Amino acid sequence: MRKLTALFIASLFGAATLPASAALFTATPDMKARQEMVRTATESDAAPSGSRATASLEAENVALSRQLAPPTLAERIAEVKASAVYGQSGPDMAALEKKNLAISKELPKQTMNLGTPDAEHQLALAATP
Repeated sequence: MRKLTALFIASLFGAATLPASAALFTATPDMKARQEMVRTATESDAAPSGSRATASLEAENVALSRQLAPPTLAERIAEVKASAVYGQSGPDMAALEKKNLAISKELPKQTMNLGTPDAEHQLALAATP
């Protein structure tokens, strides 16, 4: 008897939700208007945004760039040097290297045999604040 009651309740629940679920999938006039708006926007030639606008802008840019003469090797090298992210070369680094070399030559050389007890004592004294 319980199985029969459960089956009856389940069939009622299914029948009760069927009209509600069917209403979810029917197209309302508002949805149809939206679909029409999207369709006309995607099919129009003068798309203000989206992939078609990007493609037309890219084609325009390619056409403009083909009119320009390609840069010479010297121009490309100058552009690469000007846009370097790390300043590891160039006249600024050369001047800095010369300055550092001059400072290091002015400092006295400290030669120390690190294996001796005297050297370890000197390092311990230098390390304490």
